[in-house]
Amino acid sequence: MSDIFISYASEERDRVLPLVNALEKTGWSVFWDRTIPAGKTWRQVIGSEIRACRSVLVVWTKHSITSEWVLEEAETGKRRGILIPVLLDNVEPPFGFGNIQAANLAAWKGETSSRAFTHLIADIATILGPVPTAVKEPARRRRLDVEAQRKAEEEHLRQQERQRSEVEAQRRAEEENQRQIEREADRERIRPTRQDVSVRERVGGSDRRRLYAGGAVAIAIGVAIVALWFFGAFGTKEADMKKIVSLGIQGKRQLNVGEKGVLRVGGRFSDGGEINVTKNLDWQSSDDSVVAVSRDGQVEARKDGFADITVRYEGIASPPLTVVVRGESRPPEADAAQVATKVQEHIKTAGSYRDRGEYSTALAELVKAKSLDPANKAVQAELESTRTACLAEQRIVLTSLRCE
Repeated sequence: MSDIFISYASEERDRVLPLVNALEKTGWSVFWDRTIPAGKTWRQVIGSEIRACRSVLVVWTKHSITSEWVLEEAETGKRRGILIPVLLDNVEPPFGFGNIQAANLAAWKGETSSRAFTHLIADIATILGPVPTAVKEPARRRRLDVEAQRKAEEEHLRQQERQRSEVEAQRRAEEENQRQIEREADRERIRPTRQDVSVRERVGGSDRRRLYAGGAVAIAIGVAIVALWFFGAFGTKEADMKKIVSLGIQGKRQLNVGEKGVLRVGGRFSDGGEINVTKNLDWQSSDDSVVAVSRDGQVEARKDGFADITVRYEGIASPPLTVVVRGESRPPEADAAQVATKVQEHIKTAGSYRDRGEYSTALAELVKAKSLDPANKAVQAELESTRTACLAEQRIVLTSLRCE
């Protein structure tokens, strides 16, 4: 159970953070949605916390006054008689909350000694009681000191390892240089030249300077190789950033019997960039008797019906592209009835996925339905409600849900 439950719009998270830090320094426990534990859903945690907390602090901004989630949380605090409103923007509170005096922190810069923040603490104390006096700041400073010492020791060990690597590379380069000098001396000894010229004289002068220069080059190359190995060069991070993470198929969604077409594949990188993918693609059709697809993305409509086309590239699968095939003798009413049936199947499947919290899969089913009937209002309404629920889950739980 927390002392203070903070309700705010997710767009204002960075602005709310200084307020959270300042309240925690008073010794009161603060709950906001960054503290939701792994394995719990936001509905479970938010519902439990707002029922058990000792006070609800709602942050009114231009974004939060229109947020359904903030309004619901504020209404719960008002109903329990523990609501404390705060203004971060000069806005009018929503209807039904204007009669509760709000602390104005629109010009607050984060100082705990400011008059506006002091008045806010006094308002909270009327509900929670006196401000706690024991703040565990010394323990936090000790933890920071220990962490800083640990990082310094690790850096010292890394520096020692780099020095040992450089010394080892230099030793190996000197040994190679010595072996090269010895090989040159051996060649000079067996060469049929004048016997009274010593090996030292023949290896001396400009030859020796060339050997020394070669040794210096070998040393430099050795040091460079060790440095590249130690610091993990060769651009691996950049290569990872440019890895394709999703695929999309572009092409005609409706064909007549006997008609052919070409499908294209777009790839999206992890950094948001896009590229056309043309090689090493693995195409599949859910029903080759309706729509056949070749290895190069050529499609052929064979008979009336539907077929889902998918493609794989380096272990990544694309969402299916539903292709509708119509025959020349088929009446338009039959096509409309079959499309409507297929659309309802996708909507029903999407609803079951959404109820289980699998929003990405639910959205994929609704995209299929929209591809069959782009003007269908029921499909559009389901898409909007599913995206809204997905974004709410993403805001509260702070997960990497895909809500597109």
